[in-house]
Amino acid sequence: MAAFQSAPAQAFRRGPRQYPGRVPRQYPGRVPGQHPGRVPRQRARPAEHCHPAPASLVKGAITSRMQYMVTAIFWLAGELIHLMILAIIAAAVVSMLISFGVVNARSQFVYTIADFLNRVTYPVLRPIQRHMPTFGNVDLSPLIAILLLEALQMVLADVYAHLVMAGLNY
Repeated sequence: MAAFQSAPAQAFRRGPRQYPGRVPRQYPGRVPGQHPGRVPRQRARPAEHCHPAPASLVKGAITSRMQYMVTAIFWLAGELIHLMILAIIAAAVVSMLISFGVVNARSQFVYTIADFLNRVTYPVLRPIQRHMPTFGNVDLSPLIAILLLEALQMVLADVYAHLVMAGLNY
């Protein structure tokens, strides 16, 4: 069957033509099958694999980690205070909408939202309501709570600024 094949088909089956005396060009660092213009780079090993790090750098790394952790804690505390302020404002608005009859309190959706906001803000507002006199039907405890939370946020920012300025030397 091989005798009936044409010459190009036989050449295709044998692979590329091999010319006598032709030596393929060699490129420095060339890997077979790789583009001839690309030379692979030798990667330098990181310094920590060669020599142990000095104690001063390790201490700096611990301080750096501690700075990140302290920053994250102060950021989280600030965000929680901010969320509490938003929840107090939302609870006051929903309470006013219900009391003025704009929103139906018997609606399951409105009841769920109002109940959630009351449960979230209850621990903050209840002590203020207990110690504050009433002014008719007006509840000023959300206003006082927001002012106290803003003051707490300012104190936290001041403490964080002093820690950063001092270089976190506890």
